[in-house]
Amino acid sequence: QNFNLLMQTRSRKKAEAAAANEATAQPTKTPSLQPESSDSTKTVIFVVVFLVALASVAFVFLNFPPMREEHRAKLSLPKSIEDVKTLGDIFSSYKEDYFYTVMLGFSLVYIFLQTFSIPGSIFLSFLGGTLFGRAVAIPLVCFLAASGASGAFAMSFLVGRRLLQHFAPDKVDLFGRKLQEHRNNLAFYFLFLRVSPLLPNWFVNVASPIFSVPFHIFFIGTFFGVMPQTAIAVNAGVTLKDIQSVSDVLDVKYFFTLVVLAFGALIPTLKPVQNFFDSLLSRNAKKQDEKGCFLSYLQSYVYTLEIYNCEAELCVAAIWW
Repeated sequence: QNFNLLMQTRSRKKAEAAAANEATAQPTKTPSLQPESSDSTKTVIFVVVFLVALASVAFVFLNFPPMREEHRAKLSLPKSIEDVKTLGDIFSSYKEDYFYTVMLGFSLVYIFLQTFSIPGSIFLSFLGGTLFGRAVAIPLVCFLAASGASGAFAMSFLVGRRLLQHFAPDKVDLFGRKLQEHRNNLAFYFLFLRVSPLLPNWFVNVASPIFSVPFHIFFIGTFFGVMPQTAIAVNAGVTLKDIQSVSDVLDVKYFFTLVVLAFGALIPTLKPVQNFFDSLLSRNAKKQDEKGCFLSYLQSYVYTLEIYNCEAELCVAAIWW
């Protein structure tokens, strides 16, 4: 009976395996419109997000405290140093009474430009220095730049990566190979990409999710990577009256400084530096092991003394008795 039951079980398993193989061998029919429908859905989501962000910016400025008509007529995105000076004069007159409202409007516009890769954020950095000073503007602009870049990071999942892979596949492949080469030192290499003026920030924002750059490395690297150029732009905004054009700030000295800082960020990724730190860490680990051995030996020695002390007390008690 057991033998018959075993044979029935085996034949049933064979039949199930054959049925499974036939099911997997049949080609699965996927609707040809599914990829297009997915792409169209992502495009619709992108448009909705863009309209909501634009409506948020418009809502803040429509509910701005009462402004004079000549001031309201001059409100626009700054495209030159003269525009920055004009906006600085306008908002400076409202900043004392409506400080947080002015800061909120400034922050929303900055994040909006960064998220959708719209040019003009450099002029907003100038304006931030004019309105808020160095102590507030530098960390504020760095945080806004990292937040806006994170928005572009998210938008890449909707439309950005498809556009890059369609229009610049060679650059995307080169970017991916470089990231893969420095995968073990990705934080320092990403910091180099942010500090370096040779690669556009919008490209890094959109291409990073394609190659699975961790979000914490992306955000922290962006925050500290944009700090040098932010400090230069904010400092220029503080002394805006002495500046006539952008070339007075973004000159050869500016680019040379960023290049030096960028290559400074690459120093920890060099092989000799890595070997030095590896040897240093292994030496420290060896010292910790020796220290651990010494402490364990000392502990056993103290324990032995405690045993001897206990025996001595017992001997004294026995003699006294």
